[in-house]
Order: sequence, then C-alpha cells, then structure tokens
Amino acid sequence: MIRIALCLAAGALALQGAIAQEVFTLRYRLAGNHVYRFHDTAAVTTDRRIGVTMAKSLYTTGGTLRVTTTEVGADGSTVMTVFAEAVHAALRSHDTTITPTFTYTRGSRVRLSKLGEILSWEAINNATPPAVIKGMERVDMLRLHTYPATPVRIGGKWRAVLRDTVDRGGGGRSVEVTIFQSTLRGRESRAGHDCLKVSYTGTTTVTGKWSDTTMAYSMTGSGKSSGTYLVDIATGLPVVEDARDDNKNTLTVTGARTMEIHTSSSTVRRRTLTED
Repeated sequence: MIRIALCLAAGALALQGAIAQEVFTLRYRLAGNHVYRFHDTAAVTTDRRIGVTMAKSLYTTGGTLRVTTTEVGADGSTVMTVFAEAVHAALRSHDTTITPTFTYTRGSRVRLSKLGEILSWEAINNATPPAVIKGMERVDMLRLHTYPATPVRIGGKWRAVLRDTVDRGGGGRSVEVTIFQSTLRGRESRAGHDCLKVSYTGTTTVTGKWSDTTMAYSMTGSGKSSGTYLVDIATGLPVVEDARDDNKNTLTVTGARTMEIHTSSSTVRRRTLTED
C-alpha cells in the first residue's frame, strides 16, 4: 500500500511538472467577418471634495459590446468595428437617482495586432455620446489585454504598457499611462472553452492640460488596478474577467474661477463573452 501511495504521489508530481513546463503562445486569432459580443458591467463609487464640500456618488452601468471583424491581415492583425448596444446606467448622488437606458450609436474602427496592441483607431460617425457615458468612445472601451511576444509557461510573467489619450478640447488633452504586470496562473475550462487563467496588477499615472474661453485646467492623478481573466486559447479573447480599479486625481481650475477638485474612485467591473 505504501508503495502504491508513493507511486501515485510521484505520478501526480510528474503531471504537475509536465503542466508547468507546457509552453503557450498567446495570440489573438479571430475569424474574419465574424461577430463577437461581450456583456460588461461596472460599479463606480466616487468621493469628490471641493474646498470643504464633500460629495459621494454611486454609478452603475451595463450593456453589450459588439465587436465585428472585417479583415484579418497576413501579419495576424485584425480590423474590427466596436459598438456599445443597449447601455443602461444608474447614477445615485445624495437622494437623487437617474436611470437612463439608451442605445449608443457612435462606434469605432480598430486595427489590433496579434499581440493586442492598438495599431490604429478612428471614430466611425460623429454621434455625440450621452453625458452619462461620455468617454466610452475611446480606445479603452475595447479593453483587450496585451500578450507577450514570446511563449510563456505556467508561472511566467510579462509586462505591457497601455497609453490612452483623451481630447479635452481647446487643443488640450489628458494622457493616461498604465503599466501592467501579468502572470499565467494555470489552465481550466469554462463554458466549453479551453482557457488559460491570467492575473494582473497595474499602476496608472494621469496628466493633462486644457482650456476654454474663460478658464484653464490642469489634471494629475494616479491609480492601481488588479484583476483575473480566463483567455480562450483558440481565439485569445477573454471568456470572463473580473477587475478592480482604484484612482485618485486632482483637477486645478484657474481663470474666471479658481478651485481644486479632489476625486477618488473605486471601480469593480466584469466582462463576459456571450457570443463567439
């Protein structure tokens, strides 16, 4: 019996070692002329201070992200259109609750490298987004992860940098730079998909300057993020992802009015692949 137990233990250790030594090449391998859909939800808690005045709000949103591939290049890059469908939102501040539901018609066209880098981005039309989701037309609306250029084993790590620029008008902009550190944790199945489990952390810095006819604005900020997702080995798409972002920023206003607005926010979000 002891010999059998030792043999079983040795076999289990050998299997674990074999799995750990297996090498994976993470890439986006999307079908051409195909529609993928994700269901996104997020809850954002915000504390804002202007002088001695404090305000707290809870903003929740959900909706479907439709990604349609239109071209797959010889280099593995993919051209796709991205639209948000039937977005719903709720904003609770003090004793007031606003719950709009709408279809967001503005979309974007993105060329994504096989590693997940944004090679190009453009707006498809000029529809103005509702104020409650202003900014969703940016590149990070797609929010796909960047993969390492070389194969990776279980326990392997890689680093990626995401840069997001927002046009603030008047020739100004704000720039958000996030540095991600990712770790391949293991392999598992989810909803019929053969997946790899990845965890990550990120650190973010935000800087920006812009102005209008009467006032000038300057923004600085920082943040941290963490999350876990299951990536489909065949396509490179996330099957499910859970993440949290914590950010703090200061907006300094000068000109017709002078003030400092200090904001801290915590965001909990989930993405689920619903159609592939």
